[in-house]
Amino acid sequence: MRLDEYVSKVMKEKGFTAYQVQKNSEGAIKDSYVARLAEGKSKYPSVPKLKDLAKGLQVDFWELVAVAANERVKEGLTEEWTPESLADAMAEVARDEDLREALKILLRASPEKRTQIVKYLRRK
Repeated sequence: MRLDEYVSKVMKEKGFTAYQVQKNSEGAIKDSYVARLAEGKSKYPSVPKLKDLAKGLQVDFWELVAVAANERVKEGLTEEWTPESLADAMAEVARDEDLREALKILLRASPEKRTQIVKYLRRK
């Protein structure tokens, strides 16, 4: 599900207007921005904006991050490590058991072994 679909769905289910989301966030996110997100006109909110949006929508922050991350991953926007793409990757790891296990293995490996593993994966 895309972020705009998720925001619209939650707002509809809870009977929230964009202004109500702004009020719920204590003004941290503006109603005009919420409306742009719901319409798909703004697509990639920063992590702080996602926190404000989660508060305004009264949803779990990590659930919202997962939706936003899924959209970025599908569009191939996670090549460059930015704070947002790192949050996207973390959300993907949180959702996927195989990725969590792979990360545990990498974290336990020596630096030399990590290098070998990464070289192997790049060949695939």
